[in-house]
Amino acid sequence: MAEPAPGPSPRAFPPAGQANLIRATQKDEVYLQQLSEACHDSVRRLLGPGPALKWAKETRVLAELLYYACTTGTGRQTLGEEYCDILQSSGGRGLPPSPLQRGALTLLQSLGPYCLERLGAPVDEEAEAWRRLRQSAQLAARADEERETEDTHRGASPARRAWAALARRVREALRAVQGAAGSLAERPAMVALRSTLREHGGALLRFHLALFYVWGAYYALPKRLAGVRYISAGREAGGGPSYRTLGYLLLAQLGAGGIMALVARRGAARHAAGSGPAAAIVHAAMVNAAGARLPDVHPPPRPASLTSRGSGAAESAADVAPRRRCPLCLSARVAATAAPCGHVFCWTCIAEWAAQKPECPLCRSDCPTSSLVCITHADF
Repeated sequence: MAEPAPGPSPRAFPPAGQANLIRATQKDEVYLQQLSEACHDSVRRLLGPGPALKWAKETRVLAELLYYACTTGTGRQTLGEEYCDILQSSGGRGLPPSPLQRGALTLLQSLGPYCLERLGAPVDEEAEAWRRLRQSAQLAARADEERETEDTHRGASPARRAWAALARRVREALRAVQGAAGSLAERPAMVALRSTLREHGGALLRFHLALFYVWGAYYALPKRLAGVRYISAGREAGGGPSYRTLGYLLLAQLGAGGIMALVARRGAARHAAGSGPAAAIVHAAMVNAAGARLPDVHPPPRPASLTSRGSGAAESAADVAPRRRCPLCLSARVAATAAPCGHVFCWTCIAEWAAQKPECPLCRSDCPTSSLVCITHADF
């Protein structure tokens, strides 16, 4: 007896369109914002308004961890994925992700942006932040001990003692996580990683976005790292608008920017090698042969008429018109230099300020040292 012919294989689900991927991510952001506000309100009621503001970013991470653990971690759709009728898949056959992939994706989506933000912060600011957090942790521990002693002497109710014990355990857990993260951030390998992320992190994220616009596979970087794609389970097959042209334009922009940076770096290295130490003072944002920004900012030579005034400069500064006065040193501007926002300072004052804090001291707009323009002959 002849065997029956095999039936047609089930039709595979088409890949999800780019528009649906973007729409699902935006929908998830709306629900994440609501959950984050609820978590922030809970932390404020539990620990008070001060600690709630201090741990606002960590509260956001907790909300994201809860959201993705209850959806992606358990193999269910997120609210954004359900809204757009898309399903997570692994590999080319449309199989659901493995538990290991779901767990990795949950951690990457919730902890990844926070870790990148902390690693990409300047080293000095990061060290100062950890120092302040350690001091606040010590003060909080001392306050907990004093509060516990007072409650014991006053004979507080059991409910109040239980609430205080819960708050103390939460603070201890936060301090333990903070101490472990602080010791990890001080390692040389992490310092080098932070430097790399500060220089090339933005370009890497734009390159990842350009790849999504061209191929339409991974919109979020955690999904690319975990190998999780999307298939469409709705009526709309993988159609919709295409962003391939935008991806090509973004790739061209990245390529042009990389070539210009390479040419500028090589030119600076040749100039430094040919001119000796004098080449280090050509510009406040000059880089050395290794590509690192020079830490010292040297001002241009002062005119002889200004250097010969000596101690009488302070007395003559009162006679200078306010529009000719430097807002930082309150004296007559020397080698007037304009910031991108239009405010004018002395070269020495604004260069030293921007080297420590790249923002305008008046309006707080971005003011990197590479954007300072000397306007000596246009300062009327």
